[in-house]
Amino acid sequence: MNRAIALAAALALAGAAAGCAHQAVPPAQRPAISGMWVLQHPGAPGDSAGGGTPMARGQGMPTGERGEGSEGGERGGRGGRGGERGGQPGGYSRGATYNPEAVQVALAAVARGADRISIDDRGDLVHLRFADGSYFDLAPDGHSRDDVWRNIGRIRSKLEWTQAGLLLQRKLDEGVTVEQTFSRPAGSPGLTVLTVVKGPVPRPVELRRAYDPAPLVPAQAAGAAAAQGLKYPQPRKGDVADDYAGTRVA
Repeated sequence: MNRAIALAAALALAGAAAGCAHQAVPPAQRPAISGMWVLQHPGAPGDSAGGGTPMARGQGMPTGERGEGSEGGERGGRGGRGGERGGQPGGYSRGATYNPEAVQVALAAVARGADRISIDDRGDLVHLRFADGSYFDLAPDGHSRDDVWRNIGRIRSKLEWTQAGLLLQRKLDEGVTVEQTFSRPAGSPGLTVLTVVKGPVPRPVELRRAYDPAPLVPAQAAGAAAAQGLKYPQPRKGDVADDYAGTRVA
């Protein structure tokens, strides 16, 4: 009995902790991420791939994670399906189909829009536009919506503020989920974007990219100068004076 009560209490605490991790971030604590951002090293082969994931390097599935599992039986192998009584696989859930093509399609879609990002945070609505012309207008309320991702098709998308930053989630029909977190560390002039691709794969693919503020084009620079107000030189006063109806004017 005591053991059951302790287990229930532990589960309740875990649920509360998970709720706190996803609780709404007050506007005052949200980083300023609006603006035009350009990738620091476009086209560089060294995008930071987390965990040394083989998929991030375009390689195949690791040995022992391809199918049935070398051990089978009650333990389910190293990452395969195991036997009829096998436990949970080490890599992905029962019934999931490993689809490297779907993951590669998602990674390619992310890469097409990676060179430049425009963000307009209006509080109750955020506009995100990427280099390939794809864009999303979403309320950061954490609610999933039917949406369209350019060159991908219909998806489910949602946007929310988390403790890590602004999280954009896109779910594809193939069981692949693309999550991008836009953050700006305190005191940093740049933007950091963490992309995580999840799905029926051995482990998530992570890419971390750094962005700088985009330089102003001449038209934008002129507009910024106009916004600050133009200062005209003071005209020089001459030494000639006239008399108008008894009033002396220089």
